[in-house]
Amino acid sequence: MNTIYCPMIVDKNGQKYLCIGDIDSYYINPTDKELEKVKEILNTAYYSYSDTEKRKYTVKMFKFTTDKEPANVNDEWLSHQTYEGLEYYMDYEKYLFVTTKNNAVNDFSYIANKYGFTFKTEGEKKENFAVVLQAKNTDLRMTDWIKYYPFREELHIIGNTDECNLWFCDTRTDMTPEKILNLVDDINLSLVDADIAVQVKELIDPEDWQEIAGVHDASEDKRYYFPSIEYDYNEIERE
Repeated sequence: MNTIYCPMIVDKNGQKYLCIGDIDSYYINPTDKELEKVKEILNTAYYSYSDTEKRKYTVKMFKFTTDKEPANVNDEWLSHQTYEGLEYYMDYEKYLFVTTKNNAVNDFSYIANKYGFTFKTEGEKKENFAVVLQAKNTDLRMTDWIKYYPFREELHIIGNTDECNLWFCDTRTDMTPEKILNLVDDINLSLVDADIAVQVKELIDPEDWQEIAGVHDASEDKRYYFPSIEYDYNEIERE
């Protein structure tokens, strides 16, 4: 069985795929180890294939990426698709740019939708691209609250709920202690690859927490330091 192990990044219905070998065998969001394997294959195997072998694979790739049959499968078309069209999909820097950007957008837009915040992006270039969570302040205006720069792996917390005049105890009466802890959990999960973790106390003002949680002193409530202090989730309901 002759298989052309030519790695390529393809966009199928808005989803990026890394294909190796048969077009039906692919990885989604490949690991660094898988990418290194692909680079090794790319540097050795692909360019050793004959034009006939390349043609077979290229036609298959063309059909996969466009859902269409190529109109004229000739040497000129083959050359164009192989050395121009397909080279685009072998641009790993472009692939990593797209996946890093999309992952940040997907993660933070999910958080915004789940917890009732507004999501937006800032910056067009890699260096200044950021995903932003906005919350409504006491003047009923949307305010930037949390910004994440995925390419720099930097999280900027504009301020806590007092400094940003958000005061969830007034503007977000639905934000229970449990919901806030789940929010922090989701934020940290989206930032795990950047080795960034936030605590409740970085986002919520102590007086705001006291009103939300119904406690006298936020500093005495271990939930206020989550996730630095572990606790039983069931305690939330009891407290």
